[in-house]
This record gives sequence, C-alpha cells and structure tokens, in this order.
Amino acid sequence: MRGANTNEVPSSPDADSMVSDIGSTTPRSGADLLASNSSKKAKRQRQLAELTKSHVQLCKKPISWRVNEEPPEGSNAPGITHQVFYDTLHEELIMLSRAPNGAANVSISDHKSSKWVECDCGIPDPQVIRMKFSAGRDYLALQVNIREVKVVDIARGRLVAARSCRSHKSRITNIYWCKWGGTIEQLFLFVTNTGAELYVLKPKPQDSTLKHLKTVQHQTRYHWFVNSSNWLLVVDLKHIFSLYNVTPKGLVRKCKFELNCRGTNYNKNDAYYEQISLVELYGEVMCVFINEQKGKLYILGLQKDTMVQKYMYDLYTPSKYEISVIDNVLVVHNMLAKLAILFDVRTDPVASLAAPLPMAYEQYE
Repeated sequence: MRGANTNEVPSSPDADSMVSDIGSTTPRSGADLLASNSSKKAKRQRQLAELTKSHVQLCKKPISWRVNEEPPEGSNAPGITHQVFYDTLHEELIMLSRAPNGAANVSISDHKSSKWVECDCGIPDPQVIRMKFSAGRDYLALQVNIREVKVVDIARGRLVAARSCRSHKSRITNIYWCKWGGTIEQLFLFVTNTGAELYVLKPKPQDSTLKHLKTVQHQTRYHWFVNSSNWLLVVDLKHIFSLYNVTPKGLVRKCKFELNCRGTNYNKNDAYYEQISLVELYGEVMCVFINEQKGKLYILGLQKDTMVQKYMYDLYTPSKYEISVIDNVLVVHNMLAKLAILFDVRTDPVASLAAPLPMAYEQYE
C-alpha cells in the first residue's frame, strides 16, 4: 500500500500497574518486571487485534529482507549483497543477490506466504538499476545504466535483446512492460527526461529484437503509469499534463490539460506532483489531486479531449496525505492524524463511506 507509515501504534499505559509502581516502596524483582512486561504486551496485542477487525491496517514489513548478509564469524570474505526492486506490473518485489565471486540469484516475493521464491535466470551485467518481468514472466528486463536496457529470456537463461535511448540527451527515469493480450509480442516502454519511447519485443528462435514503435517528446518533470490499463500521464517543465494510452499502434495521446495545484502542499518544500495520482476506478482512468492546504480531494475524469472535475470531497482538515486504491475504493491516508478515509465514487459521489478510521500498525519481525 503506497504511503504506508512505518511508525507503530503507541501502546496505552496499563493504569493498574502504573498506580502500583508509584505507590510501592519495595523494589520490584526481575520476575515481577518480566511478568508486568508480558502482561502489557499481551494487552497491547489484544487491543491491536480488536482494532484491526474493522479498521484500515498498514503493515510495517509485509515482507522482510536483509540488505547485506554478513559473512560467517571469523571469515574475512565480504558478504552477500542484495538489491530489491518493485515490479509494478505484477505488484511484487524482486531481489537480486550477489556473492563476491559467484553468480547472481534472482528471487520473487510471494504474496501469500511472504517468502522469497527463487527464479533461475542469467544476469549478464554486474550493475543493475531496475528489474521488471514481462506479463507472462518469460522475459526479465534489466536497466543496466541511465541509457540502456537488456532483456533476458528466462527459459533459456541468456541475453536476447538490448536497446539504448534513441537520443543521446535522453536518460531513463523508469521502464515498464505493458499488458496486451492475444499476441506473443510484448510492448515495452521507456520513460525518459525527454519523453517516452515505445518498443515491441519480437521473439525469434535465435535472438529477439526490441523494435521501435513510437517516440513522444516532452521535457519531462514527472510521470505516472497505470500498469493495469497502460495509461501514461506526463507533466512537463511548463506544468502542462499530457495523457497517453499505450497500444500496439503506438502512444496515443488522449488529452492535454493544466492543473492549478502549485503552492497547495502542506509542506511547502514538497513538489506539487506528490499530491497527484493516476488511478483506475471501475475501468475508467482518473486523475486524483489533493489540496493539502484546504483539505480537499478532487477527482478528474477523461471527457473528450480533456480532463474535467467529476467529484470533490472534504477531507476535514489540512494535512499531509497519501493515496491508494483497493477494489475501486479510494483510500486517503491522513499521515499526521494517522487516519484513513474511504471513498467510492459510485456508492456516494459527495461524501466518504464512513467517518475517518484509525490506522493500525502491525510490526513483522
């Protein structure tokens, strides 16, 4: 869940034990202290379990990993190093582990068991900036520097394609595999500081190729991508937004618009695009903007060749907010008050589904 805070819910003090501590003149034994701590921990767990039955729950560590694995005690050899990447298409973590003089191993996070599952594939380069699997997980894309991407065939365990940015001025800011059914060819998108480049991976018996389909030019300030439906939103240095749909025919621009959102951050040093999200609700792409100074939520929808305001909701108070979407329900997180507000545009187009709910924090060891 985007915007998950890593703080724990503060435990309430045990009133009975507090009175006992203040009124007692006899030092408490270690056994008494241990029993008291166990009682407090059990009470806190009961409170947390009760709280999470009907409230929004944010997990501190849905899955855990060590960034660097220490070598065995007494050994002078360097330990194993790990890099962790997020795959937006499959909504999972990818971990790349390297021994000093050994082969690289790739593991994928398992949502159900919260464990790592190893994936046998070859990693040709010592440096990797990003890693993402194709829709069928038969190819793995590796961004190896700021301008170049390589593609590995998982089944054959070898490099099958490589591509650099078309312009020498371009620098890759992110890469995406795109969902597209009914064909073995795979769409692949570069988003760069100078726009976006779309390619198609054409599998061949010997070597595959990344064929260029389309390039759009923007002096990109920031971008958003919805992997489930291939929508790309770009804002340029002049603060003009352009919405594209990625198709096998290319990058199709649907609209261009401006959004009066500068100077509305709760923290003045934050960039305004941190208050904007591109989401899909009930199969429709929507642009969500929060005016943190006023505590207002605005939802814009695509209408002909522009984005128009469709919904406006009151968030009750100025604050720092984050957004996530679960089953077409928009969850707005008040990060300062530690509250979550739920919105469903079909159920209620003018008000939230319920009063703000406390966030429950569960720590995974």
